[in-house]
Order: sequence, then C-alpha cells, then structure tokens
Amino acid sequence: GSEALAWEDGGGNWRSLTWAEYVAQVRAAARAMIALGLEARQGVGIIGFNSKEWLIADLGAVLAGGFASGIYSTNGADAVQYVLEHSESAIVVCEGVAQTDKVREVAAQLPKLKACVVWGPDAAAAAGGGPLGAAPVLPWGDFLKSAPADGAPLAARVAAMDAGHCCTLI
Repeated sequence: GSEALAWEDGGGNWRSLTWAEYVAQVRAAARAMIALGLEARQGVGIIGFNSKEWLIADLGAVLAGGFASGIYSTNGADAVQYVLEHSESAIVVCEGVAQTDKVREVAAQLPKLKACVVWGPDAAAAAGGGPLGAAPVLPWGDFLKSAPADGAPLAARVAAMDAGHCCTLI
C-alpha cells in the first residue's frame, strides 16, 4: 500500500506506515480508549511534540466518539491540570517521563482521569512510576495491544456520531 506518513526514528532511519497500517492503529487506539472508559463526548488530552502517536491518539479519540484536547508541551503542571479539567478528559496521552510527571503532579485534582498513555523511548520508565491515583499508566505499545478484538462498541460509537459533535477542543 501507499505511504500515509513517515518519520525519522532516533537512529536517523526513516520509517513509515501505509494507509492500512495507519487506519488499523487508529482503530486499535479507539477500541482501547473505549475499553479504558472513555465515554462519548469526553476528552482525551494529548501533550507532546508532533509524532505519529499524537496523530493516532487524536484520530482515535474522535473515532471513539470523544474529542482530542491538545496541550502545549511547554505548559506547566497547573496549565496541564486546567486543560484536562476543563475538557473533562478521561485519558491523557503524554510524550515521555517529563510530560507524564506534569500530570502526575496534579493527578489528585483530576478525579475523572481513567488512564494515562505514554509514548517515546522512556515510556516504560514513565509507566514504572506507578499509577496516577486510580489511573494506570500504560506505555504506547501496551495500550495498542490492549485493544479488544470486538469492534462492536466502536461501531456503535461511530453510528451515534452526528454532524456538529465536537472533535477537537482548543
């Protein structure tokens, strides 16, 4: 299949996803988000620099009937809390330990948070820091692998979508 997106890995090599692989990962992210407790019209906060994971999380949130809420990578913990609280985010997707630590600092004030997903080379280290209150911290690969095979809940979310539903909160 044709290339949907490409990125340079840490070793200077170019990698890519075909459209079929990209769609499969977005669908897996959406199924995993629903399984983690994302409700329809609920937020998924995303904090980190541009990456394939950022795009997949964004589109996965929309496909799952929720919406993406981007957070500036330069924001401090107080601003991260503000965005997650006001978007009523159930899930936050973070790049690495540094961004996850911002959420960890304010997790006690985020009772609606059900899960944190971390991408990047230090994702396992971020997950190793333990849960954020009741919210587990999952490395990106484990998050995608956790997606249930059953596509019925996702199909129901897609069928319930309407023009005018929020897909991104800025």
